[in-house]
Amino acid sequence: MAITLFRVKTYEYYDWSSRSTGKTNLILKGADGEECSVWFDEDESAQLQKACQVRPGKYAFYYHHRQLGHLIDMLRHEKPVFVHFSDDANNNSCISTTEDPISEGWEGQQPGSSPLVLYPVDDRTADAGGYTGNFTGLLRADVGQLLAYASFNTDAKDAYRAIMEFELPQDLQGKTVISADLFFKRTFASGDPNTSGFKVYGYVGDGIVEVADANQIQEQIGGTLRMWDSSQRVDVTDFIKTFDVVSQRHPGFVIRGYEGQGGLYSSEAFTVEDRPTLTIEYED
Repeated sequence: MAITLFRVKTYEYYDWSSRSTGKTNLILKGADGEECSVWFDEDESAQLQKACQVRPGKYAFYYHHRQLGHLIDMLRHEKPVFVHFSDDANNNSCISTTEDPISEGWEGQQPGSSPLVLYPVDDRTADAGGYTGNFTGLLRADVGQLLAYASFNTDAKDAYRAIMEFELPQDLQGKTVISADLFFKRTFASGDPNTSGFKVYGYVGDGIVEVADANQIQEQIGGTLRMWDSSQRVDVTDFIKTFDVVSQRHPGFVIRGYEGQGGLYSSEAFTVEDRPTLTIEYED
């Protein structure tokens, strides 16, 4: 039995004109070129075809048409979403979330309450393929860790940069932000404990981490953090206050190593308490 898993990065769906069958299909795309075509049968009594691998990296799933709305709702409101393909005899292929904090990154409170505790909607490691600073790819965060590597020579370019983006709820519109803190936990550190550190930069994102985001280092937030500290906190209050929530909802952060090599837990960390958070306190 072979099992394949990929994280959905983008999706698109079609409602075809002038068709009596096969009127809708949904396409789920992964970061590395994977693709799952989802087909819907309008006949509720129809026996659905078995999910199959069309060719390497390309899959076809089959659902009844009434399930379309549920799948679109999942794609719009849940992150991360994964495609699981299994070629066993028990029809165990599926589209799913993972174990996730309640209600799209809200932990311990309901929308509209303060403080908000938000989790990344996307986070990746940008890979330069060596200490070149020429980032050409993204490493997945689903291993539970992001990387931030800098040469011990401060003039050298980075090998890896950690990137994460959050989504601000519309409940914040019209509210006054009192404080905002970015928290993350280190997984390992390498370098001189007295000099190695992390530097954090803020940018306006779109909810999806791209390779180009690794170069969004025009606005450093705070000073250099001690890489050897197990927990990291950055005051990002002034940065978050620049977001109007209506047209700008996705604060992004690039985390660089400074004279050292470090790792930090990602949004896929097994233990929820280890995942990065953006905590915002506000008032009406």
